[in-house]
Amino acid sequence: MTSSSRPRFDSERDSERDQDLISRGEDVKSDLFKTIENSWSALVILSQNYAVSDWCLDELAKIIECQKEMELLVFPVFYHVEPSHVRKQMGSYGEAFANHERNGISEQTQIRWRFALKAVGKLAGWHGMDEAYIIEEITFHILKRFQNKLLHVDKNLIGMDDRLEEIIPEMIDPSSNDVRMVGIYGLGGIGKTTIAKVVYNRIASHFMTTSFIANVREDSESRGLLYLQKQLLHDILPIHKNFISNVDEGIQMIKERLCFKKVLLVLDYVNNLDQLIALAGDRNWFGPGSRIIVTTRDRHLLEVYKMDAFYEAKKLEHKGALELFSRHAFEQKHPKQGYETLSDSMVRYVDGHPLGLKVLGRFLFGKTICHWESELQKLDQEQNPEIQSVLKRSYDELGRTEKEIFLDVACFFNGEDKDRVTRILDACKFYPEIGIQVLSDKCLITIFDNKIWMHDLLQQMGRDIVRQECPKDPGKWSRLCCPEDVNHVLTRKLGTEAIEGIVFDVSVLKRIHVTTKSFEMMNKLRLLKIYWADESAHMREDNKVKLSTDLEFPSYDLRYLHWHGYFLQSLPSSFDAENLVELDMCYSSLKQLWESDLLLEKLNTVRVSFSQHLMELPDFSVSAPNLEKLILDGCSSLLKVHPSIGRLNKITVLNLKNCRKLSSFPSIIDMKALEILNLSGCSMLKKFPGIKGNMEHLLEHHLASTAIEELPSSIGDITGLVRLDLKRCKNLKRLPASVCKLKSLECLFLTGCSKLESFPEIMEDLENLKELLLDGTSIEVLPSSIEHLKGLVLLNMRKCKNLVSLPNSICNLRSLQTLIVSGCSQLRQLPKNIGSLQCLEQLHADGTAITQPPDSIVVLRNLRVLIYPGCKILPSTSLSSIFSFWLLPRKSSKGIGLCLPSGFSSFRYCTNVNLSDCKQLEGAIPIGICLLISLKKLDLSRNNFLSIPAGISELTNLKDLSWGSSRVPQKFWKFHYVLQTIAPLFYRSHQM
Repeated sequence: MTSSSRPRFDSERDSERDQDLISRGEDVKSDLFKTIENSWSALVILSQNYAVSDWCLDELAKIIECQKEMELLVFPVFYHVEPSHVRKQMGSYGEAFANHERNGISEQTQIRWRFALKAVGKLAGWHGMDEAYIIEEITFHILKRFQNKLLHVDKNLIGMDDRLEEIIPEMIDPSSNDVRMVGIYGLGGIGKTTIAKVVYNRIASHFMTTSFIANVREDSESRGLLYLQKQLLHDILPIHKNFISNVDEGIQMIKERLCFKKVLLVLDYVNNLDQLIALAGDRNWFGPGSRIIVTTRDRHLLEVYKMDAFYEAKKLEHKGALELFSRHAFEQKHPKQGYETLSDSMVRYVDGHPLGLKVLGRFLFGKTICHWESELQKLDQEQNPEIQSVLKRSYDELGRTEKEIFLDVACFFNGEDKDRVTRILDACKFYPEIGIQVLSDKCLITIFDNKIWMHDLLQQMGRDIVRQECPKDPGKWSRLCCPEDVNHVLTRKLGTEAIEGIVFDVSVLKRIHVTTKSFEMMNKLRLLKIYWADESAHMREDNKVKLSTDLEFPSYDLRYLHWHGYFLQSLPSSFDAENLVELDMCYSSLKQLWESDLLLEKLNTVRVSFSQHLMELPDFSVSAPNLEKLILDGCSSLLKVHPSIGRLNKITVLNLKNCRKLSSFPSIIDMKALEILNLSGCSMLKKFPGIKGNMEHLLEHHLASTAIEELPSSIGDITGLVRLDLKRCKNLKRLPASVCKLKSLECLFLTGCSKLESFPEIMEDLENLKELLLDGTSIEVLPSSIEHLKGLVLLNMRKCKNLVSLPNSICNLRSLQTLIVSGCSQLRQLPKNIGSLQCLEQLHADGTAITQPPDSIVVLRNLRVLIYPGCKILPSTSLSSIFSFWLLPRKSSKGIGLCLPSGFSSFRYCTNVNLSDCKQLEGAIPIGICLLISLKKLDLSRNNFLSIPAGISELTNLKDLSWGSSRVPQKFWKFHYVLQTIAPLFYRSHQM
């Protein structure tokens, strides 16, 4: 085999090892090992008798050693021997080792040989084929190995190294011997192909054979899958004729040819599962260590194919985007002088999209500022065709309803809540549950924080698609979202039945007069939104949309009506929106919503906040039985709500905040779905609503600033309640004991309940209560049962002026992080065992009668904020785990300064200390300061210190030292004797 293959290698100037090159008379084995070390590759032919030769085994051990240490490429040929016999030393290999042992070969040498055989037996190579074929294969692959075709990549790469650091070591992992499939997905033009090319160029040398199949989508559609299979086989086996006549034959041949080879295969721009099945149907098609990289715009495709790793190609940050744009527009890293603002505008328009940055940069290269300004204005109305052609491919692949969803998001719903958009689009019969997911999978939208987001270029493309429906006549577009276009259509009465949706930002216009004829022909209107982008009070008062008093508009097909500042006192008499899902009429002049005989079965949400003329509500149980959200915040003229509101069994959110004239609320009979009830600011509401039915889903109940005097004992039946807000209920005198049965309660707010004198006994553990706000109450003492609040994190008793003591049991609150007793002027001491609160981070006690903290305070290792009369410790702005303290002057009501505890040095993580103007710190500075090894800033001004402790020179991190009324120069801090010399000077400056 070797003699047959030599001519081919010689003809290509291959540096195959040749024993004749070893100088005679020299150490043959030593020269052989040097030759191996200097080689790029090693061809190991493993025959049945290979293991008989200790020479061969030593050679193999050296080869494997160089593979590990020097990345030598090793190509094994299993010649009439099973790889498993080599790997496990079975058969003739086992017999050979038995002979070696009988011949006295050391155990250490045998272990080295066995390791080498095991390693080479795991490598992909050649096995089970005739000699001629093996020779041709070996020759081709080794030659190809050193003649790898690298792919051209744009020289202007920004941020690529960071991307490769994330992809190659973590996802590709070239050192792993398993077969890995990695998907790169993202928006069209975002850089997926570029990333794949760079990865290919970086790792191609690690593979026996490589192939980069570009434009899979286009070639499969224009030439078919068979063409792509032939291309792959030609890349792998160019010297063979690959006779395949159909895709199934191609699949079989690919499996047979590649299953023993370590392959690097890149399939670029895949958009169909059939393409993957035909070209890389399974991991077992490829030899150990193979890597298959797929780029696509469809993440779902990668999920179905069960890729081992996914990488999302994302847009560039602004700095990198500006550099990439500048490289193409100016052939330098930054904009030319005079072009800075225009360049920034161009980059913001493209929003970090690499293809857009390149296209616009190239287009604007060499053009004048006037040309740039003209192009920027044009882009506001018309997208660059080269950019759009790339982006539009993904849109063209969508189904009908998915295209409708895409256009609705582009024109109306970018940045909107996903659940809300889903309800509206579902009423339009666009099947949004699956449709939105498809758009997300194809990278046409992203879902973040449950909001739908669309890239600016995609949004503009969607709006351009709508404009192309009838370029010169916006009255025939399906969607209107540009204020100028809407104004043009409404004022000139150009609307047609083609219009399905209107979004109108009136804040950018002067005045517009709308009449019935403005909407007359819009019989298919689904969505109508009229609003101010800037909802300032001035804008709302200056209503720019003047309506005819007899205004009528098509409502039958309306799914979404959002009209802020609606000027009329009622909806049109013909209003009959049986498909309406959401009604938003905030800041309107409505006195009532609709006539009682109207039926809106699909209505989910009513929002009429700050409609200050609204006086009554309809019977929602009859007219809107499926209502889930009712938002009436700020309807200050609302006198009452219909009794039926207490029977709305599907409502989840009811907000009547700041309905100041509302004096009563009907009994809650069947509001079993209610999650949030907000009655805060209903200042005339004196009685808590009666609860007669099941309210197990109620999570939040807000009653702040109401006139409620007491809570009913039935409050304890709301077992799922998480937040109870009673802030500023100035008439509230007591809490029922049942409030302590609310096992799910996490927040109880009683701030400003000035008549509340006691807190009920807590008879059982309330482990979920995290925040208890009692500040501004008249509580004199907390019950000892406070220790049952096992999960309490914050206890605020600020300005509880009647509070005289804290129970010792408070020290059992192991989760407490913040304790505030500031302004409790009658509180003279803290519990002695306060050091037991090991989670305590903040302790506020200024404005109290406390003169000295308990000694146990020094064991509060996590304390970050300590505020006492006479001094204050606050954290720095540092985000590091090492907190900082500020000791600042604070005087108690009696003018008594703080006495620091002897264990002051325990605060060794302090970085900032201010002891200025602290009374009764006479004489020497506390020695403990010298142990604050993290200290960076120290202020000792306005005190009577006569000397500086010698150990202060050990504060190597100290950057800023103030003494007397001056600052000590930094160059003196290292020399204690200098400090001692100058100290009287600064002391005197203080006296002067």
